[in-house]
Amino acid sequence: ETPSLMKIDVDGLEHLILRGAEKVLASQNLRSILIEVNEEFRELAHEVRRILEAAGFQMLVREHSEMFEHGAFSHTFNQVWVRG
Repeated sequence: ETPSLMKIDVDGLEHLILRGAEKVLASQNLRSILIEVNEEFRELAHEVRRILEAAGFQMLVREHSEMFEHGAFSHTFNQVWVRG
């Protein structure tokens, strides 16, 4: 059975995980996805957005803790995507 929530935090392989999850992403049972994306890696971030939007998801939240505003993780965000 397909889950209703998916969480992905794999440090740079998010787009590859999503590519391999076509069947799960297509399931209407999957309602939301929590994914951590380092937007400094533009191609990865773009591919994550493209895959999720093509699967019918919309980004609801994009945020990180204030402690990450500056420094090595300033471009890393937790994104919450929900099915349209």
